[in-house]
Amino acid sequence: MLKGRGHTLPRLATRAFHFASPSYHASLLPAVAANRAALRDAAIFALDNTNPTLTTWHWEPVCSMLNGKLLDGGAKTDTRDAFGAANGAQLLASKSELALLTEHVTTFAPPRQDLREPVR
Repeated sequence: MLKGRGHTLPRLATRAFHFASPSYHASLLPAVAANRAALRDAAIFALDNTNPTLTTWHWEPVCSMLNGKLLDGGAKTDTRDAFGAANGAQLLASKSELALLTEHVTTFAPPRQDLREPVR
C-alpha cells in the first residue's frame, strides 16, 4: 500500500496505463509538425467572426442518415448551447423513419466481429 493525497492506495492504482504495445505504437505515422499558435489564432478568429444565424447548421439542420439516405421527414427543432441559447437546428425522425432506424439497429450484423487479426 502507498500513501498519496491523504489516502492509502493499493500499488496497482499507482501504475501507469499503457495504451498499446511498442510494435503498435511504432506502426503509427510520425506526428505532423503544426504551428499551434497559428491554428489557435485561426480558430479563435473563426469563432469570434461567425454569425450563428448564417451557419449551415441553421440552413441544413442535423438529421439521421440511413444507408446513405437523409431521414429528413420529421419535425424541425432548435438545438441549444450550454446556456440555453438556440445555436442551430435538427430534424427529428418521423414515426416511419424511427421505425426504419429501430429495425436497422436491431437487425444489423457487421461483416466482421473479431478485428484482432487485421489490426495485428
